[in-house]
Amino acid sequence: MAFAGPVNSPSALNLITAVRIRFMEAYAAAYGSAAYSDYQDFTYLDDPAGDLIYTIYAEPMKPMPAWLGDRHMSSTDFRYWTQAVRTFGDGMELDVDDIKADSGNEAKARMYLMTAERFADAAKGLWPSLVAETVIKGISSIWLPDGQNIFDLHPYSPSNSSLGNFRNYYANNAQGGGAVMPLNYANLLANLKSGLTFKAPTGLDYPIRYGTLVVPPGSAPTARRLTSFPMLPVAEIFGQTLATTAAGGTGPNEIQASYAPTGKGLANMPAGTWMLLDTDSKAEMSLALKKRQDITWQFTGPGGAVAPFPTGSDDGMVSEAVFSTNKSKFGPKARGEGFFRNWWRAMLCDGNTTPVTTLAIL
Repeated sequence: MAFAGPVNSPSALNLITAVRIRFMEAYAAAYGSAAYSDYQDFTYLDDPAGDLIYTIYAEPMKPMPAWLGDRHMSSTDFRYWTQAVRTFGDGMELDVDDIKADSGNEAKARMYLMTAERFADAAKGLWPSLVAETVIKGISSIWLPDGQNIFDLHPYSPSNSSLGNFRNYYANNAQGGGAVMPLNYANLLANLKSGLTFKAPTGLDYPIRYGTLVVPPGSAPTARRLTSFPMLPVAEIFGQTLATTAAGGTGPNEIQASYAPTGKGLANMPAGTWMLLDTDSKAEMSLALKKRQDITWQFTGPGGAVAPFPTGSDDGMVSEAVFSTNKSKFGPKARGEGFFRNWWRAMLCDGNTTPVTTLAIL
């Protein structure tokens, strides 16, 4: 009589390995679409190995003094805070009998593979959702050096309030933002022209050039047209409707000719909101993301997950839980945090009559 081998023999793992591979392949394919990957172009990816998030603030340096004069020193005001932590812990439970090599049930195998694809479709929204949540939490979160909300009125220089202040937030009055500001030609052009400056008490300015326009995926066509078309309808340029404008035809698009910001979609960005970011320098990016654990497919047992499930490993098949229940649990998992860095290079606009105050994600 032939020996069939234990349930956790390598042949029994073929489906487990296939499910993991199918998930990772489907995730990589789904993640490639612009709305889910564009955030990498305007977000600083922090060191994933670090245990803490550090937000370093230093006012722009003064001009260097004479060689033999006082040596110039720039001080830093050290602060950090954690914006958000999310664990993507959904998964599937596999009956051990279903994955035996002699089960002969092709339908169940296909079901597991299709389930892995659906998990991948959901997992692709994790990282951009953390970035979007960071943006919305900036409405009510305090920046410690001046005690104001991140998106609020800020002094040009916390050390010298007499220099004046500027607003980096435009929304419904209920949020203290001043005015509803939908995404249109006039509003976008006005904010691009504002090109603010973060000032040292004396000396150099840090000019702001908004080079990136961040919008919800549904607003991507509008953003693309406003930023890249050389000509636009005259009615749109002057903020009129076709029924009231005295002049028809098209006119030059000043946004495209003089500023040409790059439009980027961000998954889970609330409808009606949009941002302008100065992304010329990686060190000056306003939004940051720390991927503490990138998305992977794991065996999950009682008390949490074990090490990532590698091809050929049967760790997930020999636990006490599997022996007693005849079931094994697998699924995707990830950990990460989003946070603000240089808020003065970001402007948030909300065009909703009912203002956005919270964001519910995964």
